[in-house]
Amino acid sequence: MSFRAQLASLALALGVAGPLSAQKVSTDWDHSAKWSNYNSYYIEIQKSFATQLGNQRGIAAVDSALQSRGWKKVPTLDAASAAVLLNAVAQKDETSTTMYTGGGYGGWGYRGGGTGMATTSTSQYTVGTLVVDIFDVKTKQLLFRGQAQETVSSDSEKNTKNLYKATAKMFKDFPPTADK
Repeated sequence: MSFRAQLASLALALGVAGPLSAQKVSTDWDHSAKWSNYNSYYIEIQKSFATQLGNQRGIAAVDSALQSRGWKKVPTLDAASAAVLLNAVAQKDETSTTMYTGGGYGGWGYRGGGTGMATTSTSQYTVGTLVVDIFDVKTKQLLFRGQAQETVSSDSEKNTKNLYKATAKMFKDFPPTADK
C-alpha cells in the first residue's frame, strides 16, 4: 500500500474511532415520585468495577454529584431515604475500516472498473457502562436510573475525568421534576 493510501486509511480510522468515544448519558425516573421526601442516601456497589480503585472512583463520582445536589450520604441503609446502587460493566467491541486503492475513481466511492486493492483494518476497544439506580428505601421501588457509556482508555486519569463528566451530566437536572 502506498504512503498516501496508508495516510488516508489512518485518517479514516481516526474519523471512525472519534465518534465511538462519544459519551452517551441517559436518565429515566419515576414521574410520580415526591422528590422532596428524599435527601439522604446510602450507596454501594452492586456490580463491581474492574478494580478496587475503580470502585472507589465510581462511588466518589456519584457521591460528588449527589452531594452537589443537596443530598447527604449516610453510613447505613436504615438511616437513608434512598438507596443508590452502582453497576459497572465493561464490554469489548470492534470496528472495521476498509480502504480501497487503485482502479475505479481514486479509491473512493463507485468502483468503475480496473484493478485495485482493498485493505481492511480492525480495531478493538472496550466500552464501559455505569448504571446508577436509586430506590426508595421503604417501598423498594425504583425512583431513578442513570446510564453512562464511554470508551475506556488505558489512561486512568482520563477514565476518572470521563467518569466525573458522565455523573455530572447524569445528575445535571437532579432531582428530576415532572416538567423536565
